[in-house]
Amino acid sequence: MWAILSGIEGNIAAYEAVLTDIKRQRVLVEALYILGDIIAANPDSKKVIKQIQNPLPKELEPQVCMG
Repeated sequence: MWAILSGIEGNIAAYEAVLTDIKRQRVLVEALYILGDIIAANPDSKKVIKQIQNPLPKELEPQVCMG
């Protein structure tokens, strides 16, 4: 199973909630894809980028579509 995200828009709380939910799934989520809209004009955008670039241990490494 894959997790596909879009429209994060700098919302670190929402991104972290999604990561927590992925861990709670009964079916193993094998891949995390982010389709875009990662940042917005708010200060948490930097935190989102940092977490995407440096996932915590046991977190999926996101594959980010760019272009």
